[in-house]
Amino acid sequence: MLRLKHHHPRKYKQYLTQAHVGLKAKEAYKIFKHCFPDYDGINPVYRHNVRFHSYPDGAQNIDEVLFAELRHGFNEEVSFGLPFQKPNVIFTDLCEDEWPTDSKSEVGRHWVVVIDYHE
Repeated sequence: MLRLKHHHPRKYKQYLTQAHVGLKAKEAYKIFKHCFPDYDGINPVYRHNVRFHSYPDGAQNIDEVLFAELRHGFNEEVSFGLPFQKPNVIFTDLCEDEWPTDSKSEVGRHWVVVIDYHE
């Protein structure tokens, strides 16, 4: 979704205004396909089942797009986050103490893993 937001901001905003909490999965997917008809990856919204080992796109190598979309959410601890608007990104690296400062030095060196955390 972050890649779609980055590359197609208008279509992404259109999707967010039409899809809302409480919408059934099939309806949300129809709206998604209407907004992003050329998308051919795994359905990123309302996935039906929880897979113990996640999905193939659950962990991704950080590239320029992901770095740009997630950078403002870098944090030292878990805090309240809003998906796709105010992410909460915990940076863990056993070899380094500093947060990444620019995409050029970080692209290809780190992974981002989505964890849905509820209190």
